[in-house]
Formats: sequence, C-alpha cells, structure tokens
Amino acid sequence: MTLQALFFAGIAPERLARWYSNPSRRSRREALVVMARVPSHKFGKSRLTRDVGGDDLELKRALLLDTLDAARGVANADLFVAFEPAHTNVDMRALVGDGARLIPQQGDTLGDRMRNAFECLFATGYSTIVMIGSDLPSLPTSHVAQAFENLRDRPDVLVLGPARDGGYYLIGLRRLFPALFTSIPWSTSDVLKTTTSIAETLGLTVSFVSPWHDVDTVDDLRQVLLDPHGATRTRAWASAHWSAGG
Repeated sequence: MTLQALFFAGIAPERLARWYSNPSRRSRREALVVMARVPSHKFGKSRLTRDVGGDDLELKRALLLDTLDAARGVANADLFVAFEPAHTNVDMRALVGDGARLIPQQGDTLGDRMRNAFECLFATGYSTIVMIGSDLPSLPTSHVAQAFENLRDRPDVLVLGPARDGGYYLIGLRRLFPALFTSIPWSTSDVLKTTTSIAETLGLTVSFVSPWHDVDTVDDLRQVLLDPHGATRTRAWASAHWSAGG
C-alpha cells in the first residue's frame, strides 16, 4: 500500500528500492501534507455551500488553492497533497500544478487516511511531518513554521493546532503513533481533547501552536474575510458571488 502511494507521488522505483534496501541512506527531511478532496467531488463542505449558495465548486477550489499558497510559504519542507478520491489524480494534478507531490488517501475513515499518509512519508525517510487541512485559506505561514520548530530534535512530541470548533487544524509528529488516529470522535467538539488524552497515555509531550479557524460554516467564511492576510481567491469569490460577504 505504501509503495503504491509513493509511486503516485512521483518517486522513481529505483529510488524506492534504495530506500528500502538501505535504511541508512534515507534522508532526514521535513514534509508538509495538505489533506484534500478534489473540489469537483459532490461531497465536502455541505454546510458551507448550502448556506452561501453561488458556485460552490469555485468556492471549494478557492479554499484549496489559497491553503496551498500558505503552505508553499513554509521554507525547507516538501509539500504533498494527500487527495481523495484516488481516481481523481489527473484532476488534482491539473489543479495544484507541479509545486506539490500527490499521494492518494487510503482508508475507510479520516483517521485511517491520516495515519496512512504519515506512514507513507515516514517510510521514505521523512523525519518530521506536519499535516493540515485544505480549508485554511488565511492560515499564517508562521503557525506551520512554528509547528516544525516545536518538532525538531524531539521525537516524542505531538504538535497540535487547536481549532475553535474543538478539533485541530494541524498535527505534527516525528514518528507514527497509530493510537492517535484510532477511536477519535471525528467531526465533534471532542477531537482535540480526546487526541490530547491519548497522547498523554502514550507518554508524549503535547505542544500547541496558535489556534486558527478552518472554514466549515458561514461564520467561518466571514472570519476569513476579516483576516488581514491571504485568502486572495476566497475573497474574490465572496466579492463576486456572495452578497452576505460583508
């Protein structure tokens, strides 16, 4: 499963063979992963798109592309987009361009898909991985940079970026702890609390970066329009299509 994902990411088979046959050759690099669903998919952001009306496809595209702009501002991290559905790799490549590598999401639950993305990249020798969602159009690059800083030289630390809905918008690890992605009440206000509790039972140090807001509701979108930086495409969409934007 991991080999297939790495092949989709554009890593040559001979390079994979070197990694797996000689672990000492694996580099110590940092990876930033954006978890994303292709905007044309009928699922995703149902609460938001129902309430704002207009062209929901363009809104979802704007949210993703603005998030990728923020991600590209993080220095010294290789950018990956873990995308779903897996058969939409051509559409996703056309959307994100050549600035990010693609890996298909794998697994039945959100936790499975997140865990598999971490496992995939740790298997290639990445020593530090930070993962964010695709609906953070005004995310300050400094928040992500701080997550990487908190992870360096601390293998038993979990970094989380709290979201105001009780979840988290960012998670960072130096090695995989599968329990962090198991039995989590996803899409509830208990996600952050449950994840933190599990981390403490594992003996991990939990480090938090500044809170931020993802975009799930109309109120979240209004907050983005009040943010001072970023979200260029999302602001343009709101100006053109959303009369309630002000």
